[in-house]
Amino acid sequence: MTFSACTRTTPSTASSDSSMRFVDTSSTVASVHTDVADSANWQYKEEEDKMNSKKVFLARTESNDPLIFKSPYDGGSIASLCIRNQGGQNNVYLTISTGQFTTHSSDGKIRVRFDKTPVQTYETSESSDGSSNVKFIEGEGRFISNLKKHDKVIVEVEFYHEGTRQIEFNIANLKWKH
Repeated sequence: MTFSACTRTTPSTASSDSSMRFVDTSSTVASVHTDVADSANWQYKEEEDKMNSKKVFLARTESNDPLIFKSPYDGGSIASLCIRNQGGQNNVYLTISTGQFTTHSSDGKIRVRFDKTPVQTYETSESSDGSSNVKFIEGEGRFISNLKKHDKVIVEVEFYHEGTRQIEFNIANLKWKH
């Protein structure tokens, strides 16, 4: 598993903070970065924001299985669960390599299950640039706390013309101190 390049996007509920999302390596990296050693399931990266010279911290894990979508996406889409800290603020978000999340679906909520715990509901928001392959998860502190305590998470989210899908991630050994 290799870390892809990053581009900037903003959650639509944020004021002026920008967020990083992981995209294919043909994209332009908007900041200087340093890769940090991978843990079993997670990849870590530190970048420097060129505007203020402050560090941006990122963590990313990929779904256990690809999502198989119909035409025009034909084939497997890789989902990623990402955490970003910039300016002391954490963002948690999902990305998919191809396909589109449904916007304004299920009243902006997703269902999440950590290990064998009861299902939880989280609010979501879109990126301000309208990217349909990114979905921000609200309640970042609670979500990250659960990521640290569990080994697996299943996220149920709706996709454009594909319906609701469950995405499983191995999340054991998250090292996040931000």
